[in-house]
Amino acid sequence: MVECPVVAVRTADLVPTQEHVVIARLLALDAGGPCEGPDPYPHIVAWCGRLYVHNGHHRWLRALLRGRRWLLVRVQTPGSTQGTEAS
Repeated sequence: MVECPVVAVRTADLVPTQEHVVIARLLALDAGGPCEGPDPYPHIVAWCGRLYVHNGHHRWLRALLRGRRWLLVRVQTPGSTQGTEAS
């Protein structure tokens, strides 16, 4: 998914797919700790008109708690070989 372009989406439009986040991980990110994996952008899957968080729940929640309305993410549409622009 790293090939997908980075786009800005509204944090309120993202749907989490993970029930829990690890508070220690959230605090580490908030303290400036590194993101896991090679890509700093959350990975989002566009499906049936909705945007689902696939990878990056901690980064998304941190943005929500800080009051950020927009988040830079990578959006992938299943069946597509490239990302798609989010609306």
